[in-house]
Order: sequence, then structure tokens, then C-alpha cells
Amino acid sequence: MSTLSNIPAAPRGDVQPDEPDDYLSGIHGDIQGMRFAWSDDLGYASMYAMDESPRVIAAVREAAFRFAEIGVQVEATTEVWDDFHDGFMLINRAFGSGGRGVGTPPTPDEYWASMELRKRNVDRFERLFRDFDVLLTPTSQLLARPVEEWNDCWTGDGSRFPHGNFAGVYTSHVMLFNWLAMPAFSVPGGFVDGLPVGLQIVGRPGREAKMFRIAQSFQEALGLDDTPPFP
Repeated sequence: MSTLSNIPAAPRGDVQPDEPDDYLSGIHGDIQGMRFAWSDDLGYASMYAMDESPRVIAAVREAAFRFAEIGVQVEATTEVWDDFHDGFMLINRAFGSGGRGVGTPPTPDEYWASMELRKRNVDRFERLFRDFDVLLTPTSQLLARPVEEWNDCWTGDGSRFPHGNFAGVYTSHVMLFNWLAMPAFSVPGGFVDGLPVGLQIVGRPGREAKMFRIAQSFQEALGLDDTPPFP
């Protein structure tokens, strides 16, 4: 049986601080002059798109670029990240939930290749954050589904989805940050077909206080969480 005991330490990204910032002391501070990057699909998530995805992305993009109304520069980025799915699933095989591996343990070569892929994605964010304070994306490119359809997506024929399961479709814009251990917030981004959509704010580890300030500024000045009309 393969073991991970002889695998060298994985490449590391940003080092986490020992103590978090004071998230509340500056939460109402000014964000004018900041620069935000925007990405529709992180360079890979279009493979997970469904029928409503273009409309959801367009609505959230419109919300994101409204930051300009409060003195923030928002620019689309052409940065392309690698799909999270294979790397994340390999880590799940190695450690699983609560530290218990799920499925066949990865070989040392598989594990190391996954860690190198993870580091390449981290490096892309390091490069992005030299010029931008945060990255904005849709939280999800999907709309909420009726319970029956939701259940069928998870328990029905998975072959209709990329990688043979619905997980990547559902988490196309968020699982990357779980895998990379990066902070990401979601704020209300408006409505599509009367259903709520979210704007995701992604930042550098250790900069959560700034992210809270950005999220608070958006909701105070540009809040899009009004209740939609009901028939």
C-alpha cells in the first residue's frame, strides 16, 4: 500500500499570521483608490456552466463594476487558474473528512504533482495581488433549484456533468479557494429570475480585515439585497 510518509514537504504559499487582525475596528473605513480584479470564470469554470450561467455571471459582473461608484477601480483580469477538481479530489483521497482518506490512497508521485499544481495556482494569486487588493467573481454561476431537481443532480446520472459528478458544477467558483486555503466572502449580488445571486470577494491570506471593509462598503453603498417581488 502506498504511504505518504516519504513525501517531502509541499511547496508553500503565503504564511499565515499567528494572530488575526481586528476585523471590526476599521470595518467602516474608506476604500476609495483601491484596485479590484474581476474574473467571470477564473479561466476554467466555463466547463461547468449551465443554461442560466451567462445571465448569472452578467448580473454579478454588473454588480461588481458598481464599485466604481464609490471610487474603486475594477478591471477584468486575463489570469487563468487551473481547475481545482483533480487536485482537490486527490487531497480528499489522502486525508478525507476529519483526516480519514477516501478511496485509493494516492502515490507519492500523485501527491507531489498535486501539490505542485496547487503551488502554481497560489503563485498566480501572488502575482495578481501585487497589483490588486482583491479578486471579485460570482459566488456561483447557478441559480437555486427545486428540491427534486437538486436531488436528481446529486443522485441521478452523474455522467452528464464534468468529471462524472455534480460537485464541480455546484462549487465551480468557490472550491478553488478551499483547496488553496484562501479567504473568500460572499455578499448579495442582486437577483436573476427573482432568485438571489452572490458576489464573491477573494483576498490574500491575512488580509481579512480589508476584505470585511470592502464587503461592508459594498453593502452600505451599493447593497443589492432587497426582497424581490413575489406574485
